[in-house]
Amino acid sequence: VMMSAENPADHHIFLEAFTGLRGPRSSSLGLSFALARGGAPTLLDVVTPQAASAQLGDATLAVRLANMAKFVAFSVAVQDVAAMAARLSQAEIPFQAIGPRLIVPATAALGTAIIFQPPT
Repeated sequence: VMMSAENPADHHIFLEAFTGLRGPRSSSLGLSFALARGGAPTLLDVVTPQAASAQLGDATLAVRLANMAKFVAFSVAVQDVAAMAARLSQAEIPFQAIGPRLIVPATAALGTAIIFQPPT
């Protein structure tokens, strides 16, 4: 799950209480909480609008996210990324490939981007 906030560190106290985890991984992009719920590890990444824009391949996203905190994307692990690309194309759902991931933009997915990626 990806959340965008102008200053991700401003939300660490709330997110530590929400996730039950202390000391998230911190980088120049923001914060990352490793959640272990239901077996498979899940990440809650809180990134700047600029980082969200770059990671999701949407040049205008940073401007639209300025001065707000918002969930912007979630990821789904798929065994066969190429088959998923074929399904998206057949259904005429727009997406772009960035590295090993396929990203359906928020404008085509009810306001939240969907990232299809290989299992980690």
